[in-house]
Amino acid sequence: MEKEKLNRINELARKERTDEGLTSEEKIEQESLRKQYLKSFREGLKSQLEGIQFVNNDGEDVTPDKIRQAQQESGLRDKEGNIITSEDK
Repeated sequence: MEKEKLNRINELARKERTDEGLTSEEKIEQESLRKQYLKSFREGLKSQLEGIQFVNNDGEDVTPDKIRQAQQESGLRDKEGNIITSEDK
């Protein structure tokens, strides 16, 4: 998310806490910006989680099935469940 939008979210939050408060238009804008922020945050977190491989002390891949499936859907694992490295591409 762009820095300007984050600054605007913070600006509206500060104004909301004042005696002046927010106008109805600003409340709508604030809600829209917050939804955009949460969407962006969730997408980034999902991307990070999809890139994680869990390995136990014996070096075995113990990545949970749900994450393994998401990795296959995004092309990070092959059909056998193996991580695709840059050498494999």
